[in-house]
Amino acid sequence: MKLIGYLIITVCVITGALSTITAYHVDVQKYTDEQFKISDNEYAHLNHGGGLKETEHADGTAHAPEPLYEQGTELTPDVLASLREAGVHRVRVKEFTFARWDMWWLFLLSVIGLTAGGMLVKATVRKQIAAADAAHAAHPSGSPSGALTRILEIVASLERDLPGMASDEDRMQAIIDRLDEMQKELVLQIVEGRTMLIGKLGMRRFAEFMDAFSRLERTLNRAWSASADGVCEEALICLDEAFAMTDLVRSKLPE
Repeated sequence: MKLIGYLIITVCVITGALSTITAYHVDVQKYTDEQFKISDNEYAHLNHGGGLKETEHADGTAHAPEPLYEQGTELTPDVLASLREAGVHRVRVKEFTFARWDMWWLFLLSVIGLTAGGMLVKATVRKQIAAADAAHAAHPSGSPSGALTRILEIVASLERDLPGMASDEDRMQAIIDRLDEMQKELVLQIVEGRTMLIGKLGMRRFAEFMDAFSRLERTLNRAWSASADGVCEEALICLDEAFAMTDLVRSKLPE
């Protein structure tokens, strides 16, 4: 259903944009002189040359066609009559009014369609969030917040345990082993929970969380890579940096 909602929104954006073409591109054959009035003594003005006329050089060769009336010309009854007589149908005007907008009905339908499509998407997302909440209530560890909690526990455990290990080799192996779970499972759980997180946090707070979390993830990945390359000092520096970020990341994703 969400896909259908997005399809409706896409179609309505396109039709709404198309309908605006005639908002300032007015059919002089269709509308009366009165409908071009913008005040008691003033008429709409051309925003582009109106109509075309053929002219000739002195030797009889034809010039390129020139507009009958230049931009800025007031569309008085005489000018309108001249345009109609020349077979001109549409001209661009500077002033907008609903009375001269051919496709206002299409724009209105597009707005209604956008609203309906948006409501359909929101209703579908709510159902997905409710289903995800039910699943996560049964298995809390599989939720984005559960995955984040586990990642922060891993960081805290490494920060706590590494100083007491016998050698740098043991420290690097512990980093590799423990961060392996984060890379293979936990990060994926957070990414897969994107829809639920946006529904619960809103787009702004979700973006703030993902910004903080992505910095934590990159730092932990550097720690893992340094350990895999046998550079213990770099791995420990990255791990300390990651540990310093944990409070900020936790604050961005409250239960």
